[in-house]
Amino acid sequence: MTKYRTKLLIIASLLYVLTSPIHTLPAKTVTPFSKSVRRLELVTKKILSQFISVFNESSVAAGSTDDYLVYRCDDLCVNDRHYFHGVSSGFLLASMMKRQFKIVTSRPSVDSIFEFYETNGFNWKSNDVLKFTGMKTKPIIAEVIPNDRPTEVFSLARDMLTMNFKSEYPDELVYSTGNDDFLRDLRRHTIVTEQFPWMGTATNNDVVRLIHTGLFRIPHEWQVDLYKTVSEQMGNNTLLCYYGNEDGHTIENAASVLKLIESYGNNVKLYMQATETERLLLLNELDDKIISLDNLESRRNVKNSGLSSFEFMISIELGKLCDVLMTTHNQEGVLAAILRSTSKHLYCIGHNGDLYSCTREGITGAFRDDISFTPNKAYLRTKYKHKRSGLFMSL
Repeated sequence: MTKYRTKLLIIASLLYVLTSPIHTLPAKTVTPFSKSVRRLELVTKKILSQFISVFNESSVAAGSTDDYLVYRCDDLCVNDRHYFHGVSSGFLLASMMKRQFKIVTSRPSVDSIFEFYETNGFNWKSNDVLKFTGMKTKPIIAEVIPNDRPTEVFSLARDMLTMNFKSEYPDELVYSTGNDDFLRDLRRHTIVTEQFPWMGTATNNDVVRLIHTGLFRIPHEWQVDLYKTVSEQMGNNTLLCYYGNEDGHTIENAASVLKLIESYGNNVKLYMQATETERLLLLNELDDKIISLDNLESRRNVKNSGLSSFEFMISIELGKLCDVLMTTHNQEGVLAAILRSTSKHLYCIGHNGDLYSCTREGITGAFRDDISFTPNKAYLRTKYKHKRSGLFMSL
């Protein structure tokens, strides 16, 4: 009966994906922004349909068991310079192990965006959160001294290439946490090449976009409010978006933004997520061209503890609709770039404010401030004297 019910849920999800509208603008509205909304609607439906197709078999199999892989959102689950790779890795691993996948917040003090996202093509929410949070657990990576943590990630990634997950972890309930990117290593496993062949030619960012779109959507009322607010300010103008950061080159960054805006002519509007200095500089030059989200009605209905999550989700949702997107190494900007429908008019701003074209598929490696890593060989020799205790600490 459980297996039959799971199949019905998947069929219902697919029908919802193919038939339900996403945009909320009037049907006769024809502006650059309305076209972007409708283009995003079509792309989202296509990706959702693909998500359900790719993970249909594993979801049906997982629905007939009582085995779970729970992703615990902790302080690092969506941290700077990582873009949902942790939760994407957790979902892929759950699919490989044919386990039910759920997301919970590790403790009440963590302001988790997953408390505000709604499910999309897959039900990752739990009706009994205490079932998963009320037990003492340990994270996917063993607790080690800070200097050895990157080496622990390195060794774990190496083990993921060949590990027999089912025999290694027979327990009904296992956990993953953090935001380390194991997608590349998991995709090399024979389970993925045999059961998810689509991933053989996809980039990591394609996988992130597929899983993110399949799992998450912002609340409908937030989306309605966002589209209405932006549409009223846009008119027939082109939407440019800029995502800045605290890298110490705010003046140079602002200069690059202004130069790029000038190349697109006068009929533009700018949405920015910027530092105070950048904001002052850009407001001084572009006051009448700035898009403001300060008066969003839905903001008033969000508890103070969730305001940062609200702003995070809204900035990503708007970023997917930008005609031109410029981003520094900013987590919202990079994730919006990954989720948008095209690499056209996508720009990265690197060190010293230098501006260059980048792609949606490769943007996570487009910034030149990653430091090469050499694992601690002495640590690895000690670690592998004995068999690994495992990916997860079983309960």
